[in-house]
Amino acid sequence: MKTLKIKHQTGYVELKVPGYFKAIDIPTIKKALKLARVYCTHNEQRELILNLKAETAISTGLQRKKLERVVQIIQEQEWW
Repeated sequence: MKTLKIKHQTGYVELKVPGYFKAIDIPTIKKALKLARVYCTHNEQRELILNLKAETAISTGLQRKKLERVVQIIQEQEWW
């Protein structure tokens, strides 16, 4: 997954994964994850999580901490 396309009621949002999650602030990430939870298929959600975990494993420093926080937010939102 290089781009996650979230089709919602009024259009769509395209997120470049994982670059988007490294560059944007946490409140904006939370909004995007809520959209993904509601409007993405289970397979798209699973692919997003797997990609984020894989990227976390190879990232370092602040980027790694941010990606770890994104995965934690997903777990808090109870996607599964």
